[in-house]
Amino acid sequence: MQGVPLQFSDEKDRARFRHLEQLPGVELYHAHISRYAFEPHTHEAFGIGVIEQGAERFRYRGSQHIAAANSIVTMNPDELHTGEAETADGWRYRMIYLEPDRLEAITGVRDWWFSEVVREDPLRSRQIGQLIYGLWHSDDPLAQQGLLLDLIDAFRPLAHHASAQGEAGHRFDRVRDYLHDNYMRPITLDELAQVAALSPYHFQRPV
Repeated sequence: MQGVPLQFSDEKDRARFRHLEQLPGVELYHAHISRYAFEPHTHEAFGIGVIEQGAERFRYRGSQHIAAANSIVTMNPDELHTGEAETADGWRYRMIYLEPDRLEAITGVRDWWFSEVVREDPLRSRQIGQLIYGLWHSDDPLAQQGLLLDLIDAFRPLAHHASAQGEAGHRFDRVRDYLHDNYMRPITLDELAQVAALSPYHFQRPV
């Protein structure tokens, strides 16, 4: 990942990544940083995450920000930013990185954008954190897809975006509701394709 070293020099700093094979364009990240200071860098994807413990100080869009425990961080692609500990024990956080094309393909909504980088919202922060955690620990492709839809639904109110175009704008909601209503039984790709009025190939191909 851009801006993140392959190995930290201090044992108090640690980070892990996870790519989900069935969800291209999605990367998960979990870290506890105490000593390391991230140099200015960017990501090609949207970065959405939560601070679980401690606090982080970082520069973003020319201003200094502090993200404390239970706050939500939402970064746009290609925005230069830094990162370092604000507290002696550092900060622990979880992130999901979503490529813009992938987010648009899933939701049918164009031009996502976050105007605020830090929000103090303990309830929504816990919800987002639990969903990222669930994605990390799930190996079932359909469960992963359902968790990702729930996660997007959780941070969607925080974003600005263009209006959905016609039927494509409702596919996201229909698929999500169908997964919720039928979570007790196995669901096939053919079923999801029928609900979304797409071919089964849409749910398997990289986008």
